[in-house]
Amino acid sequence: MILERVLNDTSTRVEAQLNRILDELEQFPFDSYKGIPLKDLIVAGLAKLEENSIAATFENITVTMYKLFPERFALVGFPQYPDSDRVDNTLRLDARKAGYVTGHKQRTNQWQLTAQGRKAYIELALRMKSNPIRTNVESTKFRSSAIRYVKEVQQSPAFVKWASHKMKSMTRFEICDVLHGTLDTSRLKLWRDLGDLIEYSKTAETTEEYHESAVNVSTFLSYLKQNWEMLMNA
Repeated sequence: MILERVLNDTSTRVEAQLNRILDELEQFPFDSYKGIPLKDLIVAGLAKLEENSIAATFENITVTMYKLFPERFALVGFPQYPDSDRVDNTLRLDARKAGYVTGHKQRTNQWQLTAQGRKAYIELALRMKSNPIRTNVESTKFRSSAIRYVKEVQQSPAFVKWASHKMKSMTRFEICDVLHGTLDTSRLKLWRDLGDLIEYSKTAETTEEYHESAVNVSTFLSYLKQNWEMLMNA
């Protein structure tokens, strides 16, 4: 009984905090996002949830998109309600196809931004005339993540073997490890993670200090991409 009461109290506090954060979200001026595709807008919603440590469930995303961009995500004929179908279609058909997000409504009810989605979030800020997105901060965070990932790839056994021209000795396990997966990870997820790492390495190439390292990592990742079927069937 005591454990159940503690769990109920904790759940109530978490739900109250979630509602407070969602209630405090401020909508963007319509002129700032008028004409911008929905798939580009939805990355802002996921980024806002991530910034506030809120689970990116379909329900939370629906509320967030309605709060931020009511004119684009309100139910037609009933502007006081969010259009969940529009959010669903944008996530599944547009944003996921563009490589901005990964997730599944039925299987996990969890969505997350990819590296390409984070980049789109930064670009979104530049396209909007008036917005509270802190572009410089987000750019710095993305660049820092890119440099960290480049360093991690450089230290991996697979990269070391590639750099020593010993590609034939690379194992599938080592390749999966580079892509933050295991032998049990689906090839689709590994392929998406490879795409994310390529995006990060390209970003790191723009820094003076890590340019050469990032170029080497990009070349290595391109090798993995070009020889994907062979490496995955090894």
